[in-house]
Amino acid sequence: MTPLHVFYIMFALQICGYILLDTFNLPRWKYLLLAIGLFLDFFILPDYFMPVYREGQLRCGLPELGIHLAFWIFGCGSIICTHIVYVILSSLNKAKKRT
Repeated sequence: MTPLHVFYIMFALQICGYILLDTFNLPRWKYLLLAIGLFLDFFILPDYFMPVYREGQLRCGLPELGIHLAFWIFGCGSIICTHIVYVILSSLNKAKKRT
């Protein structure tokens, strides 16, 4: 599995979580879901994609830097964009239902 697959899974889980929170009328918990996603992208998920070095092999930090930056930029960016877009679209839908 590549980091791109993880981004898709995180996107799907985030949308499903937001829909469930809206269904159970818990809109403030979306920020907790956002914080959990950001925490995962910053600290937990990049470690699963680190290259494994054999004994005596030269350790270059460039692959590790690329993996961390990919999760920080694309992962956190997609989570924040998804959150903003979902909140805007759900507020517009609620405004339309009121009228």
